[in-house]
Amino acid sequence: MKIERIAPDGSFDSAKVMQFAQAIRAGQTLYCSGQTGMDANMKVAEDYEAECRQLFENMKIVLEAAGCTFADVVDATSLHTPGSDIPCFWRVRNEYFAEPWPAWTMIGDVGLATPALHAEVKVTAVIPD
Repeated sequence: MKIERIAPDGSFDSAKVMQFAQAIRAGQTLYCSGQTGMDANMKVAEDYEAECRQLFENMKIVLEAAGCTFADVVDATSLHTPGSDIPCFWRVRNEYFAEPWPAWTMIGDVGLATPALHAEVKVTAVIPD
């Protein structure tokens, strides 16, 4: 099986900066690394809602680079720091996802790459034929 690393324009260069791929395509499956509310210059959005929106916009860039949309996501895991505004996160999330919902695991009270971050989401998608 061919393995392809996805490095989309419009996202920060994770391979250069932190030595990981934004996503890996293996056959018809796309494994997306955790996305956060940092922009391409690694600046974190100033408020929680904007951070969540940036997170899903970053994920959209990665998904689209592999020919996917949010509708192709079958599994997700979200990580949340202590004190995260989960209702706000869900509200923003639902601007991007719709029924049928993917499987989802939510893990709270974690530390992320920098104290400025409050949420991270990684997904697995099935690439359309």
